[in-house]
Amino acid sequence: MRLDGHGPAKVPMWKDPMSPSKWKEEHFVLASLSMWGSIIYGGYSFFAGGKKEDKPEVAPAQAA
Repeated sequence: MRLDGHGPAKVPMWKDPMSPSKWKEEHFVLASLSMWGSIIYGGYSFFAGGKKEDKPEVAPAQAA
């Protein structure tokens, strides 16, 4: 654990997940980027994910 000299000590996000103000800066950045990435991907898949290719079904070959 590193002390900055000003303010409280910073901890990894998994040690205190409910207090983002105590997280180390790099852990806060990773959590923020993950959140924004999931929001953008979720929005994209919600609005554009419904378009699927319709493939014609092929009738099975009949035995002679």
